[in-house]
Amino acid sequence: MRRFRMKQREDEKAAKAAAEAAAKAAKQTRYEAMCKAARKARRQHARQRRQELRFAQDLERQRLRTREEAGNRWVEKRMLHTAELESIASQIKKEKADERLDHMRQHWSRIEDEQLRRKAENRALQLERLRPLTALGTDVASLIVDQPPSPMMQRMSAIAHIHQSSAQKQRQDLHKELDRAKRSQRLADLSCTRQTAENRAEQNWLLEMEKQGLAAHGHLSTAPPMRLHTTL
Repeated sequence: MRRFRMKQREDEKAAKAAAEAAAKAAKQTRYEAMCKAARKARRQHARQRRQELRFAQDLERQRLRTREEAGNRWVEKRMLHTAELESIASQIKKEKADERLDHMRQHWSRIEDEQLRRKAENRALQLERLRPLTALGTDVASLIVDQPPSPMMQRMSAIAHIHQSSAQKQRQDLHKELDRAKRSQRLADLSCTRQTAENRAEQNWLLEMEKQGLAAHGHLSTAPPMRLHTTL
């Protein structure tokens, strides 16, 4: 009887130990499954977060690219328009300068004709005055020089050429500096209207994103409202 009770107690202890071990194993299994699910959820959340960050960065780069392209197009358009106006103005100035040059050539042609006529008259008078020398066998025509060489005139012509070359170089440098200053001033004047064009392009881009339903997911709804400049 005593052995039976001892055996019964041992069986009860063994059954209790087995039940505790089974419960502990089940609890460990549930804990490991929960840890695995938590790790999977954290990895999925981190992956989703990285995707959202990449998406937000792509949207920001697209926004900046849209603003820059719109500003560049606006500045290029205005600069082309200004260049066309300047080309027309320069063409008109060139036509007027050609007219003045033609008028000056006509005027100088009359002056040159008058000078040639006077030279011919002076030559005829000199030939008439030196005609008695022909009896001595002298070539009177070779004695008359139409334009005697003048060292002073040659020197003055060289000095005038030097000053003309220096003045032309100074005018060319001045025109280059003036063109650069005009371009810089135009770009500075277009900075305000460039910002307006960029703001309008960004507003249109935001409207397009809202039509696609991206703003409803919180990607663009947190952006500050845009303030458009209406003065051009």
